[in-house]
Amino acid sequence: MAGRTLPGLVIDVDASIVVCHSEKESAAPTFKHGFGFHPLWAFCDHGAEGTGEPLAFGLRAGNAGSNTVVDHKQVIRAALAQLPGGHARGKKVLIRIDVP
Repeated sequence: MAGRTLPGLVIDVDASIVVCHSEKESAAPTFKHGFGFHPLWAFCDHGAEGTGEPLAFGLRAGNAGSNTVVDHKQVIRAALAQLPGGHARGKKVLIRIDVP
């Protein structure tokens, strides 16, 4: 990455399957043939030595799509609101999202 400046902060957005073994509110069949939830998380990346603290998440049904733009925008807005100064312009923030 010669000549490129790294951002001051990196936010990683990723979803994870949470299995439940009984009927819970908003639980649904998952794409991995289980039953539960598919929450979308935003973590602050502090580098190799960091803890990766969670900034925001959205609880979603197990059948929620991996690339639902509305869900991603909602979680990213909530994550940015957790930063000192909120959504202030001029902050150097890189948001990383897994895509298939």
